[in-house]
Amino acid sequence: RMHTNRVGFHFFRALANAASMIFWFTALSMMALADATALSMLGPLFAMLFAALFLQEKIGPRRWWALVLGMAGALVIVRPGFEAVGMGAILVLLRGVAQGINKVMAKSLTKTEDTGVIVAYLLILATPITLLPALFYWQWPTIPDLVVLIGMGAVGAIANICMVKAYGMVDVSVVEPITFTRLIWAAVLGYMIFAEFPDYWTWIGGAMIVAATSYVSHREARAKKAKSAD
Repeated sequence: RMHTNRVGFHFFRALANAASMIFWFTALSMMALADATALSMLGPLFAMLFAALFLQEKIGPRRWWALVLGMAGALVIVRPGFEAVGMGAILVLLRGVAQGINKVMAKSLTKTEDTGVIVAYLLILATPITLLPALFYWQWPTIPDLVVLIGMGAVGAIANICMVKAYGMVDVSVVEPITFTRLIWAAVLGYMIFAEFPDYWTWIGGAMIVAATSYVSHREARAKKAKSAD
């Protein structure tokens, strides 16, 4: 089941995923969880753009509307020109680009590969790739650290399986708007665990993104239902 004729494609996806993780964890050390999560929502927007450019997916007016409103929401959170854009924010934006590439490549792979194979190659190839930069800062993890790391790995693998499975069912541009709702979970968990409470600009920008995605998801569901009825 692990046979594939697209090893190179798997490798470059693992490279994009490794870059995404490095950018993300570094950014988290520099800014609040909810702010980082809000900015990371540009990742799906990049994925929608890349899907249109490289997969020839058709993005209708409503999806473009979500793209524009989501981008505007991110700008409200960052407030360039009013606030200094720190390195953390820049890293999250770079992560969004890498994440967009990763997701579009995953969508392409679903046309020829099994979901389990796609996820397995990602984890297998990402390990040596991320080991190289880790060697410069290596510290042996403690037992509590290992428990947390194993939990992160398990949750990450489950999330990846769900994402790839979803891409195999519908267009990337349909799936991605729904992922914007993670801002709510990041805000709740950030407050409960780290006592980080987002400022009102984060909530305004997040509300713009959630409103856009909720509307688009509703319209897409209605359109799909009408098409099935025909």
